Amino acid sequence: MKAKTDEVRNKVRCYLEKGLSNREIADILNIGHSTVQRLRKKHGIASTKVNTGRPRKLSAQEHRRLVRYVTLGEAGTATKAAEALKRDTGTQVSKWTIARALNREKFHAIVKKKKPLLSDKNIKRRKEFVKQYEK
Repeated sequence: MKAKTDEVRNKVRCYLEKGLSNREIADILNIGHSTVQRLRKKHGIASTKVNTGRPRKLSAQEHRRLVRYVTLGEAGTATKAAEALKRDTGTQVSKWTIARALNREKFHAIVKKKKPLLSDKNIKRRKEFVKQYEK
């Protein structure tokens, strides 16, 4: 491995401080991107990553609006909340996005029981069944 001259190191440091990426600097100076990465690590220049990742569909204001819909009883389900949000703000999002937003605010859906409560008639029939096979 060839040692880089002070001139190249200073140029790399200058470009890093300007916020260029490793590959952009490597292309400009005609050196390897791993060399740029090594110099970045050695001199302790942090990369400036701004606004990484996918932007959120809902703003903070829309989150608060959703909470208000639920607490005031205007929307009992995520689907109804999505419809209300579209009606009021024009923002169209899926019911799953609404559900995730409400989960972040500590609102969790209550899952309906699969088995319904026994009626008086069925309780009576069960007792008769048990008595029939009891010894």
